[in-house]
Amino acid sequence: MVFALVGNNSVQGEKNTTYTYTIPGLVKNLTVDNITTTSVSLNWQKPDGNADSYMIQVLEDPSFNRIVNTTLNTIGGFTPGYYYTFTVFALVGNNSVQGKKITIFTYTKPEIVGNLRKLNATTTSVSLSWEKPIGNSSSYLIKILEDPTFSKVVFTTFDTILGLTPGYYYTFMVFALVGNNSVQGEKNTTYTYTSE
Repeated sequence: MVFALVGNNSVQGEKNTTYTYTIPGLVKNLTVDNITTTSVSLNWQKPDGNADSYMIQVLEDPSFNRIVNTTLNTIGGFTPGYYYTFTVFALVGNNSVQGKKITIFTYTKPEIVGNLRKLNATTTSVSLSWEKPIGNSSSYLIKILEDPTFSKVVFTTFDTILGLTPGYYYTFMVFALVGNNSVQGEKNTTYTYTSE
C-alpha cells in the first residue's frame, strides 16, 4: 500500500494498493526414479518457501507442458532408446509466476533385439545374428550365462564368439545399448551346443 503524505508527514492521503508474488525457489534434488522403453518417472523436492504447483517440460518435444501438484510424475509416450531432457520449475499465483528451471536428462531403455539366432557353431565358436530393435540402439552387449566373466560390446547385428569348449551347452544373451553403453535394454536369449 502506498500513501501520499504532507505536513511533515502528518496528513495522509488515501492508499493505493497492488500485489504480486515473489519468484518461487528452485526445486530440489530432481532425479530420474524409473526408466522404461517408453516412460520416465521424475521425482523432486519442494523448494524453500511457497510453491503451488510445478511445470514439467520436455526439450525434445516443445509442445509438452504439464502442470502437476505433486513432486512425483511419470511421463509416457516416448521412443525407445532416445535421449530426453526434462526441466521442472515451481509455480505460484495461479501458475502465472514461475521459478528458475532445473534440468535433468536420460535415455529411455532400448527395446529388445529381434530374431536372435545361431548362424553357425563349430567346436570352439558360435556365430549369432539379430535384428535392430524398434527405436534407437547404438551398440549391443553379448553375455554368456555359463561364463559370467564374458562380456562383449559390438556395433553390428552379428558376431562370432570364440574360445568356447567343444561339445558344451551355451546360453547367449544379447542386449541393446544406448548412452555410451550406460543404458541397457532387456535381454533376448538363444542357446546351442558347440560341435564335438
